[in-house]
Amino acid sequence: MLTIGSLLLGANSVIAVCYFAISFLIFQGLRRGQEHLLKNPLVLATVIIFFTCAVGHSVHVVGGIVDPRFAQLTMQAQVVVDLLTASIAVIYFALRRQYSLLIDGPLLLAQTQSQLAKAIAELAHAKGNLENAVAERTTELLHANQQLDELLGREQKAQSSSHRTTRKHFRCIFCLGRRLAIYLH
Repeated sequence: MLTIGSLLLGANSVIAVCYFAISFLIFQGLRRGQEHLLKNPLVLATVIIFFTCAVGHSVHVVGGIVDPRFAQLTMQAQVVVDLLTASIAVIYFALRRQYSLLIDGPLLLAQTQSQLAKAIAELAHAKGNLENAVAERTTELLHANQQLDELLGREQKAQSSSHRTTRKHFRCIFCLGRRLAIYLH
């Protein structure tokens, strides 16, 4: 049959395990590349509050399962832990101006991620525009090169034709000049 004592023992056990896990996970997260947060008193106070609460609930559990002869020792340990927790709670309250870091941190992260997504979309759009402009300019240059090649081909053909005509005329004049010279002699 469940008694109030066994319910308290079970509840304090669960609370102690959760608080130890939370303080451990926060501390581990800070040790993995976020060492600068260890210098933040609010973060440290948060870890310590969870840890001292875990110790306090652990003392309640131990007090509920140990021999009543040790009850006085358990009570003394509980007083020490409670005083430590109260001290940290006062420090935590004194750091209330920094609470916005806890609240605004996720908001700032969301805003930064939103701005990053917008910048990436704008960059992709600009890249698409640039690729289109390069393709258009390439087409224009290819067309201009074809026109220049055609013009150059006509010019060369005209020059070649002109050279042949000029040579032909030169030969005719030369022949006429020789005939005239023979005739005048």
